[in-house]
Amino acid sequence: MANPQVIAVIPARGGSKRLPRKNVRVLREIPLIAYPIHAALSADFIDTVLVSTDNDEIADVARKWGAEIVERPVEISRDTSPIDEALRHALQFWHRKANVAPEMLVWLQADVPIHKPGMIDRVVQMLRTDGNASAVATGYRVSEHPSWMKTMDADGYMYPLEPSMTTYRLQDLPDLFLLDGAIMAMRPENLENDEVGLHVYLGEHPRLLVQEHPMYSLNVETMEQMEIAQFHLERHPELVPPRI
Repeated sequence: MANPQVIAVIPARGGSKRLPRKNVRVLREIPLIAYPIHAALSADFIDTVLVSTDNDEIADVARKWGAEIVERPVEISRDTSPIDEALRHALQFWHRKANVAPEMLVWLQADVPIHKPGMIDRVVQMLRTDGNASAVATGYRVSEHPSWMKTMDADGYMYPLEPSMTTYRLQDLPDLFLLDGAIMAMRPENLENDEVGLHVYLGEHPRLLVQEHPMYSLNVETMEQMEIAQFHLERHPELVPPRI
């Protein structure tokens, strides 16, 4: 292989509890997992799309839509298994197959169906051109500021999370963001050791790319969220993959 590649990895376990068979449920006549597969295959900078799964049904659907399957071992497919292990396993699979480390790994969540066209390429290009960045991830600005949140004791009485907070206007507070899991591009060396922790796979200097609309940050974990995704896709049919 002459040049290192950019690989997209879509982890998709078969044991969804809140929404059984979530990844193969049909949304606008298309299986949910087909959405990120199609988005990755449509990106100019993605060379290979891997779906890491422990489930035969998911594997069959993903293969039909053009992804290559990474058979994930049961010991890293449990409810408590950190995502780091699945990403590291997929990276090792590709390294063995291609005999070369990829330029970067792009993680797409299987339950994020709506991707802005060109956004995957923007994330890859940002990481490619910023030599100081260890990763680039998409996210969104939060409007429910944690400084205003309450905690509750065992008797049901609530208390301010930050008792000293006196600001009541959102515009007077610093902008805060949450990662949405839609797109995360990272350098392979972020996964070289067995360290597990909150977002350690993003390395020491990750950058954030803010989504332009909430629909691009929508995770489908419940039937209500499926209905929200249906609502957006009815208004944006151009974001629905063509049927095969």
